[in-house]
Order: sequence, then C-alpha cells, then structure tokens
Amino acid sequence: MTTKEKILKSALKLFSTQGIDKTSTAQITKDVGIACGTLFVRFKTKQALIDTLYLQIKESIIDSLEESIDLEIPMEE
Repeated sequence: MTTKEKILKSALKLFSTQGIDKTSTAQITKDVGIACGTLFVRFKTKQALIDTLYLQIKESIIDSLEESIDLEIPMEE
C-alpha cells in the first residue's frame, strides 16, 4: 500500500468516526506514522484530501452498481 493510499484509508476511518471538522491533518499523519509535510506533498490541502476521498468512494459505488446490473434482464423487471 502506498503512502497516499494509507493516508486515504486513515482519513476515511477518522472522518467516519469523529467527523471531518473534528479530524485534523495532524491526527491523520499520526495515525499513518508520517510527518505532516508528507501529507501535504500528496494533498495540497485538507479539502483536496476530502475531494479525492469523495471521488474514490463515488467511483467505488458506481463500479459496484455496474457489476450488479444484469443487462440480460429488461429494465421493466
């Protein structure tokens, strides 16, 4: 797992348990075990981290939906 992936995983965990506003970038870096500057090399701002996480979640949901749709079944069913 890359450092970027570790940051995203930690951010998702912390955001979901304590909320976005109550989660600092310092908490994320401490959880991952990296320096604060390392996070900002990957993400320019906390908002950029949130946006990236949002897009990944959105893509994951879309992929799951696409996999679950059976194109052989008519839409009416």
